[in-house]
Parts: sequence; structure tokens; C-alpha cells
Amino acid sequence: MPFSRRELFNNAGFGLLLLPALLRSPQTILRHLLFDPEGPLVSPKPIPVNPFMREGRSLVALVYGTDSGRMLERALGLLGGIDRLGVRGARVLLKPNVLNDQPPPSTTNPLVVKAMADMVRANGAAEVVVADGSGIIRLPTSANLTSTGMRAAAESAGARVLALEDEPWVRLEPPDAKAIGHFYFSRPV
Repeated sequence: MPFSRRELFNNAGFGLLLLPALLRSPQTILRHLLFDPEGPLVSPKPIPVNPFMREGRSLVALVYGTDSGRMLERALGLLGGIDRLGVRGARVLLKPNVLNDQPPPSTTNPLVVKAMADMVRANGAAEVVVADGSGIIRLPTSANLTSTGMRAAAESAGARVLALEDEPWVRLEPPDAKAIGHFYFSRPV
């Protein structure tokens, strides 16, 4: 079926929108966009139960203030405490939203991530990793982690920082998948 002129311009416009991002992206990202990434098959892990639930409903806490650390501590206290997360001895991955290179509210506030990293380390986490992958037209994530201050904040709390698109991939094949039989994830996730 032939394209109408409007459809042609719309599709060309979308392609032109993506072109600068693709040209700026690391070669590995282009390969992953065009082809299935290479990655060993791994078994899916069970999804953990949300520890902050009551009567089948997720709990939410709202706190106000200017000190991120005190606000997080208060919010977690209202939900039942950080002990419910079971971080002692665990490897903890904090996944902020680093969508682009802009400051909050476009991205997660680095002070909140630093406060959370400090909190889980103080509660016995064996390792803290801060990791994200920016929006496709806003890559590379590594540069965004630096320009938003996320890298400096996380590292000051003793966390390791990763741009997920720079990490190796793994393939998952969930046994109960209905529409798509396999997925690729960054190995740290």
C-alpha cells in the first residue's frame, strides 16, 4: 500500500528526529538498535514481593522538606522502615531517571539518590550501584550522568555508577510470556 504524502513527511520527520541521536550514540547502541544484541541466555529471577503493602495495596508516603536524607528517612519510617527492604549484605541497584542532560525535575534529583545510597550503605548493603539508560534520543547516558551531577553525587556516597547501554546484555525467555518470547536486559539489572 503506497504512502500518502502526509505519511511520507511524518515518517521522514520522525527519522530526521532520530538521526542526530543515532549519530551521537556509541557504535554499540546502533548495533543494538538494528540487531538483537548478543547475550547469553539466563534464567529469569522471580520478581520480589513489594514489602510496602497492606491488604493488597501499595503504601505511599508523602513528606515535605528540603533535606533529602531526612525526608527519605521519614518516608521509609512511615512505610515501616528500611529493614523491610532487606538490604543487609545485598547488592543494591538504585535506578534513578536520568532521561537527559537536564536538571531536576526532568531527571531525578542527585541529592535524593545520594541520600538513598547513604541510607542503604548505612543499613549494611554489601554494594550500591546507581545505573540508568537515558532516552534513545538523549544518549549517551554516561555523559548525562556526569552533566546532571548524578555521577558525582552517587560516587560521593560510595556507589558505583553505570550507563546501562555500555554494559553487556543478557537474554531472558520468561516461560509464561504471551506476546514476546524473549527480552534483552543489561546484565547489571
